[in-house]
Amino acid sequence: MNQKVICIEHEENVNQQSNIKLVDKIIENSFTDLWIRRKRKLFLVMDNAKYNHGKLFIEYLKQIRSEKGIKIEVIYLPPYSPNLNLIERLWKYSKDALLQVYYEKKEKFKSKIKEFFEEEVKDKLIKLELKTFIGTKFQIING
Repeated sequence: MNQKVICIEHEENVNQQSNIKLVDKIIENSFTDLWIRRKRKLFLVMDNAKYNHGKLFIEYLKQIRSEKGIKIEVIYLPPYSPNLNLIERLWKYSKDALLQVYYEKKEKFKSKIKEFFEEEVKDKLIKLELKTFIGTKFQIING
């Protein structure tokens, strides 16, 4: 598992097309020749939004497998479990960090968002804060 931050810019609602764009960028930025020769597998952890199950997106994942030989396994989180969705925690952290300032212009705000996700999250202190804030240890509670 690598810990690269991979971002795409998308101003509209998330949909199957934006998922495809993200998968392409993950493959472009994460897969070294050595990695592909050894593993040839990518795990996507996704929530149960309709666009994550859409025919266009699923067919695209199959196409990647047949054309590039990269197996993409989608792991769907249980329904109604935002507490397990680590990206939700990152969104909360980013909002807390970014909304402490008023931005006069939309372009400045967009620029700051991009800077946050592409640069600031790589800072050692922020990484440490994120590790504590987001966490990856979960306790299963049987009901």
